[in-house]
Order: sequence, then structure tokens, then C-alpha cells
Amino acid sequence: MRAVGHAGLVALLLVLATCGGGGGGSLQFSLPADGTVIDAPLRLAVSGPGITRATFDVDGAVVGDDSAAPFEWTIDGAAYSGDHVVTIVAHRDDGEHAASATLTFTGVVFLVPADGAVLDIPTSFAAEGAAVASVEFRLDGAVALVDAAAPFSWTLDPEAVAEGSHEVTVEAFFAGGSRSRTISVRTVKDDEPPPGDVLAAIQALEPGEWYEIPDTHLRDVAADPEPPGSVAAVIGAWCSGAYDTKRDRLIVWGGGHGDYSGNEIYAFSMKSFTWKRLNEPSTFPPGEEQNPLNKVRHADGAPVSRHTYDYLEYVPSVDRFFSGGGAGLWWTGQFSDRTTYMFDFDTLAWTQHGDCPCYGVATSAVGPDGRVWMHGAFDQEAVLAAFDAETSTWTKYAAYNQWIGYVRNAEIDPVENKYVMIGDGQVRIWDLVTPNAQHVVATTTGTGPTGDTGDYPGVAYDPTAKRLVVWNGGATVFSFDVATLHWTAHATTGVNTTPPAAARNGTNGRWRYVPSLKVFVVVNGVDENVFVYRHSS
Repeated sequence: MRAVGHAGLVALLLVLATCGGGGGGSLQFSLPADGTVIDAPLRLAVSGPGITRATFDVDGAVVGDDSAAPFEWTIDGAAYSGDHVVTIVAHRDDGEHAASATLTFTGVVFLVPADGAVLDIPTSFAAEGAAVASVEFRLDGAVALVDAAAPFSWTLDPEAVAEGSHEVTVEAFFAGGSRSRTISVRTVKDDEPPPGDVLAAIQALEPGEWYEIPDTHLRDVAADPEPPGSVAAVIGAWCSGAYDTKRDRLIVWGGGHGDYSGNEIYAFSMKSFTWKRLNEPSTFPPGEEQNPLNKVRHADGAPVSRHTYDYLEYVPSVDRFFSGGGAGLWWTGQFSDRTTYMFDFDTLAWTQHGDCPCYGVATSAVGPDGRVWMHGAFDQEAVLAAFDAETSTWTKYAAYNQWIGYVRNAEIDPVENKYVMIGDGQVRIWDLVTPNAQHVVATTTGTGPTGDTGDYPGVAYDPTAKRLVVWNGGATVFSFDVATLHWTAHATTGVNTTPPAAARNGTNGRWRYVPSLKVFVVVNGVDENVFVYRHSS
């Protein structure tokens, strides 16, 4: 089993040692330099062609063994004290290749967010170590807590302190001394308490009723000055979204082609019913504002603006926002990006995680196994694949290798364990128990979406009704029973708000289920209000 470190740790500064590899291609070892002081879980890794296995040693004793890429291991720094020789051994057909370093372990590890992290939910700070007797936590120099019993931890609640920059120090005391770690964080309050009338109106919705949340235009928090193009394309240019269940908010991201160059991310809180711009747009160097070199990402590592169709997801197991490749990139739109990206809401930074087997115009959904399942639209990208966010690995399954086409979006029925793609009047189903088997085009009964209502629809699962719920504009919402292959059309009921029209280029992943309120949320334009709909009681 692969060891896993604390998700919010300050990353160690790693150096890459390159080994020629005896003609088999160079290897890169992620290993701190000699003399580095270790006071956090230590991530070790090796990459390069031909590796079949990697082992990880401390003073000659194997402490980790990984036989699947990415070849990595995390050592608990609290388990060692003093100087130790750490070695990574890459096993290939042409022999063993190793890199070593002598590192100084303190016997203490600090479990803290990354320096500069943005905290918008209660966040834990901790220290571990067999010899630790007590830990002092200080906020802006003042003692917040002295913890004299393991586990040594303290939680910073952004709502309990002034919004803005703060300095947090964690100091661990042991016989003969102490060690400390200080980081800077920025706290953000969850805006204002939700208007009581809005929350009451949503809670009072009956099945089949809609509600328009007043004064909820995304444009009100758009980047200023506006990057080239129009921020309207964040929603209007075939763009998608995801639902962050940890923070209870709809995430929206998009643009691309000749529509919009900004790559900033927006979030609509279902607690405060307000929009927030999470980060600032990346910029191109002077003279390259129209991306003449067709770059797929900026110098800061963030992906270039793109159409996001239906390949955005929130992955709860790692608390990350996922984007599977990209199509229709700024400015020409005539090139794509295979790269898998994940966005960290704490550090507000993007990271890259290998190539997608089915990038481009694709559909995705998070399955019961926690993996992101994804399928491409045409030719060599028309394959089913799954991404494990915890190991940053893709597994490729059934290859269709034929044109499926645009206008389809997908969701997973977690009870039936099936990946269901809906659009263009068709329902295609993959059984995730046997993912290498070819999918079927279902013969359905009942009344389902057709015409424009069936192109790029919003598709989300209702755990109460145990149905896929589909909407793409207008007064009718459709539900689909995956077990019986039956469609049901649901007319709007009651006297509440008239349902909105869909965005011209589809609803995509901006139609999402909100578990906390048991409603669906959707946004169709930057100058339009957010709507909610209750499907089941």
C-alpha cells in the first residue's frame, strides 16, 4: 500500500538528480539535497522510461516498495531522528539505478497548510513526534493554545478572526529543546449570512417548483480590468461547472477560443447565496495576448482559457477541482490540450497530472469508487478511461474509436454503477463493473428530451429519487431511470418563478445537485440570476 502524506503540508524543496540509466533513458529522482532538515512527511519519487518497480530505503532497510507508476513513497518524518541515509532505487530491465542523500530528521513533523494558503473553512494545524511533550500554537504572535497531550492540534476558524493576512506559528517542545514552523495564511469569511427570506424560500419549495435567487449576477465579481474577450463566455462558450460539496458551492470555469482569454475561477456559495472570484486571471507576455504560439498553459502553470464542455468535476477524496484536458483554447481554438489539471482551493494553484486518454470534447463524472470517469467524443479519443486523483494515474478501458459526436453529457448512477451519456436524443450506457465491454445504445421508453433540449443538457443524479435528472431550458425537467430505461417528463408546478431559458450553447455541468438543500442549482449567464429547482421531496 502506498503511504500518503498530509494533504495540506508545506512542500519540501526537492532537487532532481538525473541518472543516465545505462542507455535505457534518463531517470529523475525527487530527493532533497544532502543536509536538508526534514520536519514534514517526506515525499520521494522517481520517473523515467522502463521503470518496473521502485524501492525506498532508510539506512539500507527497505521502507517502501511501489510497482505501479507514479513511483513514489511518503516517509513519516516523525519516525526518525538525527542523520539518516535515504535511497531511491529504480528497477529496470537494464539493472538497478539509485540516488541517495543524507538527511537530518528532527523527530517532529508539522502538519500545516501551504505557506500563503487561503483559508475559507476551519483548518487544522498539528505537530507529531514520539518525543514531543507539548505544542504551542500562536496566531499573530499571541498564544492561541498550548496542547500538552497528543494528538497535538488546533483549528483556525476564519469566521473567528479578522479577514486578511495572518501569521501562524506551531512550536513543538521536547526534552532539551523545541522546533517551530511559521507560515502566512489569508483568511476569508464566508461572505455574509444568507438572507433569511432566500433560505426560507428555497426550503419551502415543493417538488416541481423553481426559485430565482435575487441579485446573483456573476458579472458583479468579474475581473477588472476585463481580460481580452468577454467574461460572458465563462458561461456562454460551451462551458461547464462542478459542485464543491465541502464548501457548498457551484464552481464555474470556462472561456477560450475567440471568446475570452481569462482563466479565473468563479464560485457561487449556497450558504451565503453570493458569487466570489477565487483567483485572478493569468496574463500573457506583452505582444502575445492572442496566444500566437498556441500555448496550453501560462508561465504560472495555470491552463490557458478553454471551452470546458462537461469535463469539470470536484473530487472529494483529494478536495480538488478537476479538468480533463481541453478543447477550443484561446485564441484560435484550433488546438487541444491533453494535460490533466487539478486546482487546490487552499493554495489557489493548478498542478499537472499526466495526459488524458480522452481529452477534447469530453464528458466526465465521479464514480462510487472515487475515480473520475471520462469519455471522449470522436475517433481516437472515443475511449472510456478513469482517473485516480490520489495516485495521479489514468486507466484506459473500452475503446470505441468511432465518432460519437458533440452535444452529449454524462453522469454516473451510483446505485446501478453505470456511466450514462445523454444527448442528441440518445442514451449510451457503460457498465462500470465490466468497463472493458463496449457500451450499449439504450432502447428507452417514455418521453425524454429532444431537439435543442437534448443538446449539451445538464445531467445530475438525485439520490432521493434515485434518478438522473436532466434539464436544458424551459418548463419541463426530465428524469431517467437507469434500471428500467424509462424517461419521465415533469412539468413545472406551483406558482413560483418561471423556469429560465438555457444558455445558447448548452447547460453542461452547470446543473448540479446540492446535497445540503436537496435542490438542483443552475446558472445560464453572467448577467442572469442563479436558479434552484426541487425535484423530489
